[in-house]
Amino acid sequence: QCLGYSTPRYAHLPVAVNEENQKLSKQHFAAPLDHKTPLPSLLRALRFLGQVVPQEPLQSDIANVLQWAIDRWDIQAVPKLANIRLESVD
Repeated sequence: QCLGYSTPRYAHLPVAVNEENQKLSKQHFAAPLDHKTPLPSLLRALRFLGQVVPQEPLQSDIANVLQWAIDRWDIQAVPKLANIRLESVD
């Protein structure tokens, strides 16, 4: 507020965990994302966060999918859990 900006809205998001309930991270040897094909990871992340993913996911480019997701973001659809096993959203 001192800088003249509006107060941001905050939200809690669930953490992706492995079968031992450890957060997915390099520390726990989680597989890295494939930076050459980001679209499947983005769609998986949207599903993980409870968002509706289109049947035909605007596969022209990542910018279109991001804009589509921003325009349709639903905070109420985000699971109200502290953590989620990643396998449960595949």
